[in-house]
Amino acid sequence: MRIVIRSAQPPPEALAESCHAAGLRVTPQRLAVLRVLMQSHDHPAPEAVFQRVRGELPSVSLATVYKVLASLERAGLASRVGVPGDANRYDANLAPHHHLICTRCGDVTDHEDPHLAPALPRQLGGFLPSEARVQIFGLCARCRPRK
Repeated sequence: MRIVIRSAQPPPEALAESCHAAGLRVTPQRLAVLRVLMQSHDHPAPEAVFQRVRGELPSVSLATVYKVLASLERAGLASRVGVPGDANRYDANLAPHHHLICTRCGDVTDHEDPHLAPALPRQLGGFLPSEARVQIFGLCARCRPRK
């Protein structure tokens, strides 16, 4: 059972339940990192998560944030968004969606399109996909040249 919360201030008990349901120990560091991810819509890199968590837990280390992100990913509470030429970014939005990635500023935006995933083949040369995420590269509205 996965509990997915996407809100400005996820309730602490829901964060703890998400960790517990995923088989993770509930620690202040894990709760803080998960809270930051669930409040973020910008797909933060580990260093950005670290900076945001330090506001709540000043003694947390960057290494701890990396370890917590890895444990959340393994437990299925977060996913890694690989952006070519950039650090890995993290996303707590576990609903099926795709990403629009600006090649100029690096902005990553969630994009929901129910027509994209079903258009992909069910089997690929003997390979059976379990999920598919599409990354679409281009220029965001801020970076696109104005006419």
